[in-house]
Amino acid sequence: MTSKPPKRILWVLSFLLPEPARQLGMPAIPFGGWVSTMLGLLAKAPEIHLGVAMKAPVKRRRDLVIEGVHYYLLPQQRTNKFDVLDADCRFVLEDFAPDLL
Repeated sequence: MTSKPPKRILWVLSFLLPEPARQLGMPAIPFGGWVSTMLGLLAKAPEIHLGVAMKAPVKRRRDLVIEGVHYYLLPQQRTNKFDVLDADCRFVLEDFAPDLL
């Protein structure tokens, strides 16, 4: 019997999660703890491969894998810190190839 490959789920956030922030030596935000809790629970599900894309105060796109979760940190645009480049979004979608966004 062959097992099904895990579903690739990409989660998109508008803020930097604490664990990737710690890995990069950045300060963690003081809110969104429930998001990290839910992320940790989902990451333990063997039928799911989880990716998280988020904007971050970085100069170039960064990819991290922490405890099986693939994090994509997208640089905020200089002229509009609330947005990221389309090219970075396309990269994430092509690289992670999610089944569900």
